[in-house]
Amino acid sequence: MLDKADLDQIRQLLQPIMSAQEAQGKKIDEHSKALDEHCKTLEKHGKKLDEHSEILAKHSEILESHSKTLEEHGADLLRINITLENQIIPMLTLLMEGQQSIIDRLVPVARVEKLEEDVMVLKVAVRELSGDVQKLKMAQ
Repeated sequence: MLDKADLDQIRQLLQPIMSAQEAQGKKIDEHSKALDEHCKTLEKHGKKLDEHSEILAKHSEILESHSKTLEEHGADLLRINITLENQIIPMLTLLMEGQQSIIDRLVPVARVEKLEEDVMVLKVAVRELSGDVQKLKMAQ
């Protein structure tokens, strides 16, 4: 059988092993806590990724909508350009030609002013001559 000295000696031999086991147990606990924290962080990141995925999906929908709107506006712009080329520009050209013919037939301003002066002179002359004729009729 083993006596007390043998047991003490076995205890002394096992002491470093038990200390090492205890230290490893503490390390395992620390690693377990760190692992738990990493899991929580990964869960948070997963939630954030899900939120970002939803935001990206919404942005994709908005982008598709804007693309469709741009395509519609492009078609509208094409129709407007065709209308301008085929209807409005020819009408404006005709209008411009009509205005030009009117402008060509208009009497220049200087000539109108000269005619107005001549008319004023003639009015004065007619008044004086009418007065003279009246005086001659009365004198007879």
